[in-house]
Amino acid sequence: MEISDLNLRAAMTLPFRNLLELLDIWTFARWDRRAEAQGWTVVRPQPLVHVYRHHGFAAMVTCGGCEGEGVTRKGACHTCLGSGRQPP
Repeated sequence: MEISDLNLRAAMTLPFRNLLELLDIWTFARWDRRAEAQGWTVVRPQPLVHVYRHHGFAAMVTCGGCEGEGVTRKGACHTCLGSGRQPP
């Protein structure tokens, strides 16, 4: 394989990457605006994947009763009500 073949492949995949990025922006634009208006953070780890997180969730700590699992041997954790997190 020659260098010119690699350059050709990169040039051919570039339009597809641009199209995928435009599709990503167009698909999630409404949800991203809504999340940002509510004060949530939006993380885009890869194309077509968006992670929305409320800032209050980061302020919560792992439940000591279930160690963050949400369940104990007896069933759902009564301390955190099954969420695995508690306010500080």
